[in-house]
Amino acid sequence: MEESVRWDAMQTFHPELDDYINKFKAFQRCVMVCAFGLNIYFFIRLAKAKQIHQNFRIVLCTASTGFLLLGPTRELEHYLLDVTSDIQNRAMVNVLCITLSILHMLSFSSSMMCMNLIAVEQYFAKRWVDHYENLKKFGWILLVIVAINSIPFGVFSCVYFLYYDNFSLLSSYQGCIPTDLHSKFGVIGYGFCALSCSISAAVVYILKVQNQSLTKNRLQLKTLKARYQQTVNTDLNTSITPSMLGFMIISIAGLCLGIYEIKIAYMYGENTTEKMFVSDLGYALIDYYGIYHILCFLWCNKTMKTIVKADIRRFCCMSNKTNVPGENYIQANCLDAQTETVIYFEQLQNSWSK
Repeated sequence: MEESVRWDAMQTFHPELDDYINKFKAFQRCVMVCAFGLNIYFFIRLAKAKQIHQNFRIVLCTASTGFLLLGPTRELEHYLLDVTSDIQNRAMVNVLCITLSILHMLSFSSSMMCMNLIAVEQYFAKRWVDHYENLKKFGWILLVIVAINSIPFGVFSCVYFLYYDNFSLLSSYQGCIPTDLHSKFGVIGYGFCALSCSISAAVVYILKVQNQSLTKNRLQLKTLKARYQQTVNTDLNTSITPSMLGFMIISIAGLCLGIYEIKIAYMYGENTTEKMFVSDLGYALIDYYGIYHILCFLWCNKTMKTIVKADIRRFCCMSNKTNVPGENYIQANCLDAQTETVIYFEQLQNSWSK
C-alpha cells in the first residue's frame, strides 16, 4: 500500500487554512449532534403518531433512520482512524471501518430511496383513497423494496472500491467510505439523487394540487373513511412538499459541490485536506437538510404540531412544578389522551366541513 493513501499521511497544500477548517469541523460536529438528537425525537414521535397512516410513517421513519446514521458513521470512522493510526495490526480496526462504511452506504441509499418512495406512497394513497386506510401492509412492501435495493448497493459499493484500491485487511491505513476515496462516486450519487428527487418533488407537488381540489369536493366520496383519508392525504401532501423541494435543491447543490470536489482532487489529489474539506461541506449540507426536513414537517403537519405543543407543555409543567409521586405519570397520560382527542375531533370536523 502506498504511503500517499494513509489516513495519517494526508497532505496539506494550504496550511494557512487549517485553523478555519478545524473550526468548521468543530461547528459541524455540534450541528451533527443536534441533527442526531432531533432525528431521534422525530423518529419516536412519528412512530407513535397513529393519526398518521402507517404506510407513510414506515417510509418516513426509514428515511429518518438513514439521515440519523449517515453523518455519525462517517465521523466515527474518521475518529477510529485517528486514534488507531499507531496500531500496526490493522485487522480489527479495518473490520470496524468496513462495517461503518457499509452502514454509511446503506443509510445513504435507504434515505435517498425513501424520499423518492414518499411520492409513490402518496400517489397510491390518492388513487386508492376509498380503501387505503385498510391497506396497512403496503408500507412494509415499500420497506422490502428499500432493503432489496439498499443492502446490495451498500455492500457491493464498499467491496468494489476496496478491491479496486488493493485494500489489505491486515495492513491498510486508509478509510473505507467510497465517497471519501473517490470524488467521482459522490458526483454519481448526487447526480442520481438530484434527478430522481426532482421527479419525485414534481410528482408530490402535482399530487398536492390535485388533493387540494379533491378535498374541496370530498363530500362526493361515498364513505366517511374515504373523506377522512382524502383530508389526511391533503394534510400529508402539504406537510411533505416543502421538504421534498428542499431535498431536490440540496441534491443539486451537492452535485455542484461534488463537481468542484473533482476539480480539487485533480489539482491536489484525493488524499488531501483540501479535497476532504470540500467533501465535509457536502455532508454538512445533508445535516442542515436533515434539520430543515424535520422542523418543516413538524411545523406543517397538524398532527405532529399538536404533539410537539403537548411535549412543550409537558416539559414546562415538569420544570415548574414540584414532583409528586405518580403526578408526572398521570399528567403525561392525560396530555397524551388530550392530544389524541384534539387531533381526532379536528380531523373529524375537517372531513365533514366544506
